[in-house]
Amino acid sequence: MCFKIENKVLKDYNYESQEPRVVIPNGVEEIGDKAFYVCSRVKEIIIPPSVKKIADCAFYKCGLVTIEIPDGVTYLGQEAFRDCEYLKSVRIGNGIDRIKAYTFKNCHNLERLELPSYLESVDYDAFVECYILKSAWVGNWEYRLRDNRAPRSVKKVFDSIEASRLRFIDYAESGVMDEFEYTDYCIAGDGYSF
Repeated sequence: MCFKIENKVLKDYNYESQEPRVVIPNGVEEIGDKAFYVCSRVKEIIIPPSVKKIADCAFYKCGLVTIEIPDGVTYLGQEAFRDCEYLKSVRIGNGIDRIKAYTFKNCHNLERLELPSYLESVDYDAFVECYILKSAWVGNWEYRLRDNRAPRSVKKVFDSIEASRLRFIDYAESGVMDEFEYTDYCIAGDGYSF
């Protein structure tokens, strides 16, 4: 069996049996910490409606290209998708009201983000180093992150990205980082030039 499931918690996915498309069994209620850690061959994961929680680091360094988080998921852990460098498309269901720090850090290829209509908060650094993310979808509408008419969810994402960018500039100006780190940052896209 590919999955280790205990008390409705998916604890682990067998690293050796990685398939490009993984379907999590219905009845699982939580995807545990590091359940898909470094599963680089996994490109798509189907999450059943029974899942309520995605724990911290659940998909850390996974090879995901696309993911849909069902509306029934009410908890999305810190660093859940950190370093998923091939991740291009994310749909976050309506059950999520907070995106925690580093949830999508280093998702350099993230270009399509579908948000719930309401987000209570998006922590600083939730989308740090998501260089090509310039817009987000709410419902059937696409909004540029910097659009003043965008819904609150989109504004929360922009505020998070902007706070990360400004903090980085402060680090650069205060001498906390060396000129090579700053140059790498600028080459990568100046963080977030909208």
